Amino acid sequence: LRFLRHDWEGGCADLLELTRARPRFARAHYHLGVARFAAGLDVERSGRDGRQQLDEAIADLVRTSALEPDAGTSLTRTSRGVALVGRAEAETRHGGDPVPWYEQAIAEHDEALRRLPEFVGALMNRAMALRGLAVALARQGKVGRPALARARDDCDEALRLSPNEVIAWLNRGLVRLSAGDAAGAIADFDEAIARRPACRKAWLNRSAAHLQAHAFEQAEADAGRAIELAPDDALGYANRGIARRGRAERDAAGGKDPQAA
Repeated sequence: LRFLRHDWEGGCADLLELTRARPRFARAHYHLGVARFAAGLDVERSGRDGRQQLDEAIADLVRTSALEPDAGTSLTRTSRGVALVGRAEAETRHGGDPVPWYEQAIAEHDEALRRLPEFVGALMNRAMALRGLAVALARQGKVGRPALARARDDCDEALRLSPNEVIAWLNRGLVRLSAGDAAGAIADFDEAIARRPACRKAWLNRSAAHLQAHAFEQAEADAGRAIELAPDDALGYANRGIARRGRAERDAAGGKDPQAA
């Protein structure tokens, strides 16, 4: 019930008591790891440092595998990979090096897929870990293109296995956007919106793709729709502001009145 209310701290407290009472109950450690991961993300979103909670989540998921080496291995592995990506993103926000965390995440998804090659969730999550690695390497002046190519392959395979999976279309769009393929990204976000018209992330990401293509009117319209769907999300307003500024600068350069934007 606490999970349904997103009461992660309360959930962690209950599960911690359960693991103390039954220290070898692997599923309790698994769910404790999931709850600690969600709690760590909430701390990060509030602008504070959630790395301790994320480290504890990863440790809980490691403990799950130690207690239950065969049952549910692929799910546990890919869950650990997701937690490691969260840890990489936190490391980026706090000025550290995220690359080793992304590399660990990819290794976890590799193992999940070795055991279960058609695990769509692991394919999609590995694609995002590879994309994160590519972006981190590029920021360090290193080559990230091979990681993006692998991420694209994972997305293609996920869509082959599950063509109506909205998250797979979103993920491939993000990979294409990171590779500079705005037109391809827009096409993928179109597919996501066609399947789930109320998907805020699809509208927001398509807005970003239109920004990359300097299609400012379309970017503004998509950002406006994202704001309608989630009026408390600052990213929609940021995208709309960038689109309006881009349109004003373009119009000023072309001799139009920028106040019209």
